[in-house]
Amino acid sequence: TTTDGQSNGINELFISEYVEPAGGVNKAIEIVNLTNSAINLGGYSLRRQRNGSGDWTNELFLNSGSVQNITTGDVFVIINEGSTAQELIDNADLFAPNSDPMNFNGDDPIGFFKDGVLIDIVGTFGNSGNFAQNITLRRKEDILSPNTTYDINEWDSFAANTFDGIGSHSATLSVPENNLENFQVYPNPNNGNTLYFNTTKEIQVNVYSILGKLIKNETVTIEKKNIDISSLSNGIYLLKITSENKSITKKLIRR
Repeated sequence: TTTDGQSNGINELFISEYVEPAGGVNKAIEIVNLTNSAINLGGYSLRRQRNGSGDWTNELFLNSGSVQNITTGDVFVIINEGSTAQELIDNADLFAPNSDPMNFNGDDPIGFFKDGVLIDIVGTFGNSGNFAQNITLRRKEDILSPNTTYDINEWDSFAANTFDGIGSHSATLSVPENNLENFQVYPNPNNGNTLYFNTTKEIQVNVYSILGKLIKNETVTIEKKNIDISSLSNGIYLLKITSENKSITKKLIRR
């Protein structure tokens, strides 16, 4: 699934969130797609430099699970398979083994690679200091591209065990088509038959499978602010919400 082909000047995935908890294995890395088209995850991987010394460790390929693409405006969440935090589990796209690279600590740089070439990094390669111990890092909204040089000024810092930002990422885009009013989609995750929208205008809602297949198309109005999702099987879906030629994409979890 792609957009109308008009470029917004963004052409690459990058790391949008890094979660290193205060003890335990509730660890996560989030990747965001702000480009104008869906991107296949083939060739993308994460690697860890243990304690900031030596070479990069074994690669974790992002297409090693069931999700093979990131739709425009969506995120891809990798968590340690031993994670117990429900917010991480609910938003996970890939459950990675409790080994390199997803057993990282605050002194382990994490590299994001494409076809074996480093394109983004959290931490400084070759620096063994505790740069992000017991902390959550979230990319600032005005950062729109990866950076092979770690710059703490590109990140907002949060206390250890902050998981509430996982599963979505906000960005300040210069292209008006990517701006849409703030509204709520609830409940999400959803174990019922109805999905509600808190909106002040008419919106078009397209429901896609994680492979990009259109499953459902509905119009939400001020009078009817919900859609029936009883026909959806349990799993992860993508909602493309459009209003007045502007659109955003959100993730829906059906239980």
